[in-house]
Amino acid sequence: MVYFLLDASALSAQQRIDYTAELDRNVGIANADADNPLRINLYTDFPERLILPPGVRVLSRHG
Repeated sequence: MVYFLLDASALSAQQRIDYTAELDRNVGIANADADNPLRINLYTDFPERLILPPGVRVLSRHG
């Protein structure tokens, strides 16, 4: 399993909600970071499925 911390601060609040839901449906387990809601936590067995929209970047990756 691979963990990603994504910076989604460039997205609007609704776009972050929609993108998090899309990741949760299609890539792995995704949720808003508890410490910073502008970031998204993602746990996945399929990192190749991760597609970042413009403005979203990977802050860290483990696994």
